[in-house]
Amino acid sequence: MSFFRFPPVQPASPRGWLAACRTAAAACLLIAVGPAGFAGPITYNFVNYPDFQEGYSLTGSIITDGTLGDFDQTHINAWHFTITGMSITSSADSTNSGAYVSGNFSATLTELKLADPPTGNETLVSIQGNSLLFWQHWALGVPAASLYYSRTATGPLTTFWHTYDPYPYDWTIAVASAPVPEIDPSSFGSALAMLMGSLGLVERRARRVLGLTTVA
Repeated sequence: MSFFRFPPVQPASPRGWLAACRTAAAACLLIAVGPAGFAGPITYNFVNYPDFQEGYSLTGSIITDGTLGDFDQTHINAWHFTITGMSITSSADSTNSGAYVSGNFSATLTELKLADPPTGNETLVSIQGNSLLFWQHWALGVPAASLYYSRTATGPLTTFWHTYDPYPYDWTIAVASAPVPEIDPSSFGSALAMLMGSLGLVERRARRVLGLTTVA
């Protein structure tokens, strides 16, 4: 005689088995489709403004988590930039000791911009590693103004450029390095219809196998 007896495994009822299949199919559908409209991390290349940069050039990129619209620095994943000119090269990136980014951004799939300032206030973006990049746009007084500024972060301080514009300037900080694919609603709808049709066929076959009556 066995000291341990386990209850026999009871097969699931036909309806329970069918419900489990539906749940599994729905889970697979969610995995296949993924979060609607989420593009994932986006890499934007810094815009070089030679007319403002007093003989210097700017290269580099900034990576967001894919958030679109207005957001703050918590949605910036990484960045790096290099400033060159006049026998000087200065580089900085988000891995530098003491590196930080702050401010309010506005993003589309193709552009990363300085957010519009609220009425009577200002908005700014500051990116600093070994060097500093700084954009500011404020709506104080008439007319409003903007600032585009860069220098080394530690002494002896070297100012690369310092531009004051007495009129509003719509700063585009960076542009996407490659087009970010969007979900085509028509193709998404076709794929979803195909998946749902296949699931319906599987269910009808399962009902016949299990001897269940098909409900119209």
